[in-house]
Amino acid sequence: MRRYLLIFGIPPLFIMGFATLLSFIFQPIDGDLTRIGAYAERDFGWSAPQPVVDTFAGEPATGSPDILILGDSFSGENIWQSVLSAEQRKKIQTFPFQPGCIGKWVAQAAMQKSASTIIIETVEREFVSRFRDLGSCPAALAGPIQFVTSKTLAERPRGWPNMPVYYTAKVAYHTLEMEMVGNGKISAAAINAPVVNAPIDAQCANFSNRVSNRFLYFADDEAKRVWRKEEVSQAVSNLLRLQQTVVDRNKQFLFALVPDKLSVYQDCMSPEQRPTMTLNAFSMLIGANVNMPDLEAVFRANRSRVRDLYRPNNTHLSTAGYKLMAHTIAGLLAAKP
Repeated sequence: MRRYLLIFGIPPLFIMGFATLLSFIFQPIDGDLTRIGAYAERDFGWSAPQPVVDTFAGEPATGSPDILILGDSFSGENIWQSVLSAEQRKKIQTFPFQPGCIGKWVAQAAMQKSASTIIIETVEREFVSRFRDLGSCPAALAGPIQFVTSKTLAERPRGWPNMPVYYTAKVAYHTLEMEMVGNGKISAAAINAPVVNAPIDAQCANFSNRVSNRFLYFADDEAKRVWRKEEVSQAVSNLLRLQQTVVDRNKQFLFALVPDKLSVYQDCMSPEQRPTMTLNAFSMLIGANVNMPDLEAVFRANRSRVRDLYRPNNTHLSTAGYKLMAHTIAGLLAAKP
C-alpha cells in the first residue's frame, strides 16, 4: 500500500509543485490579453507607475445628470467619466449598450430635461456591427450603471498566483514559443486564441512591460480589413440621424470612437508584420460632420510621450490613456459655441 501511494502520489505532487513554482514566476493574471492569450504577466504586465484617479459613484437613476453616456467596456471602469466630471463639474450617468436599443436610448436621452450633453462611446472594432443596423428594441432600457467610489491603481496588483495547472502549461508553452519565433508574429490562429503577439519598435510604442519589443492585441482589431464601404457608410448615416435627434432637442451630441489598440500602434510594427486597413472610420465620420474628437490622431501623437497609453497586457487604455481621452473630450465640449 505504501509503495502504491508513492508510485501514484509523487508524480501528481511533483506536477502540482512545479506548476505552482511556474505560476509564481509568471505572476498573477491581470490583463485581458494575457488571460485570454495565456501569456505571462511577467513578460507583458505594465511596470511603470500610473496616475491615480478618484472614481465617483455616478449620478443615481433618480438624479438630474448633466451628461448622459452610452458606453461599452471602455466606459466600464468609470475612469474617463470621473475625470470629465471633475474637470467639467458636471453630473454624469453611464448606461450599457443593449442589442438593437441604441436608437431607443438616444430618443429617450434626448428627452431627459436635465441633460445638456449626450455622448455615445464605442470601441472602433464594434462600430460597424453596432451602427449599420440600429434595429428595434423590444426590451425595456436598462438603468444607469451603478459605480462605487474608488481609486485607480498606481501599480499592477501582485497578489497570490491564480493559474490552474493546464493554464500554467499553456503560458509556459507560449513563453517558449516567443523565444523560438524570434522576430516573427504569432497569430491568433497559430495559438488557437484570439490574441496576436507581434514584434514592435519599443521606442515607438513606449510600453513598460519587460518584453517591450513585443505587442499583444485582439485578432478582432483586424476585422476592419473586411469592412465594406457601403456598410461603413450606412453606419455613418445612422449615426448622423442619431446626432440630429439630439440636436433637434437643443442638446449637444458627441461621439467618442475609441481606436483599437492595433490602430494606434500598427505603424510601430514592421511593414511586413502590420495588417493593411483599406477603410478608416475616423476620416469617414469626421468628413460627414459627426461631432467627435479624432482620438486616433490624438493617441498616435501621444503614444511615445505617454508611458503605456494602452496597457501592454490589455486591450484597454491605461489610467493615463483614459485621462488623455477625458481631456480631449472636455476640450471639445468646452468649445461648444
